[in-house]
Amino acid sequence: LSVDRLAADSYQAGTDLSGGLGEWAAIIDGAPFKAGDILEDRYHIKDCIGQGPVAFVFRAHDKEMDVEVALKVVSARLLQTADERRAFAREFKGARKLNHNNIARIYEEGEHQDKPFYTAQFLEGLSLRKIIDLRKEKGQTFKIDEIEPILAQVAAALDEAHRAGVIHGDVKPENVLVLPDLLKVTDFGLGMAMPRLPFVNAQKGKRADRYFAPEFVPVRASPDHTVPFPRSIAPCAARSAPRSAATSCAPGGCGTSIVSRNAPMRVLSSSA
Repeated sequence: LSVDRLAADSYQAGTDLSGGLGEWAAIIDGAPFKAGDILEDRYHIKDCIGQGPVAFVFRAHDKEMDVEVALKVVSARLLQTADERRAFAREFKGARKLNHNNIARIYEEGEHQDKPFYTAQFLEGLSLRKIIDLRKEKGQTFKIDEIEPILAQVAAALDEAHRAGVIHGDVKPENVLVLPDLLKVTDFGLGMAMPRLPFVNAQKGKRADRYFAPEFVPVRASPDHTVPFPRSIAPCAARSAPRSAATSCAPGGCGTSIVSRNAPMRVLSSSA
């Protein structure tokens, strides 16, 4: 089964793609910018197309590159110190080097009015989360020959990134976009660019933490004492350690990031 069949089946469900990125068409309350705003004399905001646990997403025109981009404005409260913002910029410099069919390109990072942001390839499609939800609504399940191309292409993206020394750290259905002919993994660099504790708390606040690998969760050493995780990534996913797409979704395994033990496994089962 090809990815385009999976996408076509989902598009036939009547989902409106007019808002870009496949799922958002309305203006989001609380968005830091509005249509018509221009950031850094370069990015012309067209509309707000989404909000995730850590960022608002805008469709914008990059006047310098003359292309439409997804501009993602990260909550300033998650990057409060100069060191944190330097680490944010450094991580995206590495992610910007990635060039693979299954990876959404990262373009630039910067700040506007003390709000950190980055730009990425603008894509119109459905997230894997949306497709899963559509299947659930219709009482349908995924078959093995549907799951295989999903995981194969996600693994290919992760393998390419790991070869380049780039860690994702936040692989989940929301970060996998299904296009008519292939999948693209989005947000490379974001998870590793954030201080761990604020990042995890933001994900929990949006109930987006159920795909976390154990390395992202504080370790409870005793009933009355919790050992917080370090800002750096876990030893098993450290840049100096060998890793592959089969063993690391940075951190955690590829299968555990998409097929969570807390997710409705019935949706991802092989039954008809």
